[in-house]
Amino acid sequence: MYIQHTYAMIRGKGTEMASLYLSSEQWIDEQGYARDTFEDFIIETCHPMDNLRPPKVQKAQGEEVIG
Repeated sequence: MYIQHTYAMIRGKGTEMASLYLSSEQWIDEQGYARDTFEDFIIETCHPMDNLRPPKVQKAQGEEVIG
């Protein structure tokens, strides 16, 4: 096994993707690094488990919720 590439990582909200991407590109340039190619990149997203749970359903008086 060997290391073929290195990468930069930044953290933030998905709604700020453009800003995050520009910030990481600026940091890479400031550090004197260069990308191998401008055609390829990796975006990895992680989501808290709370976002994967179905929403709680409130039932009305006498109503049965199935599911």
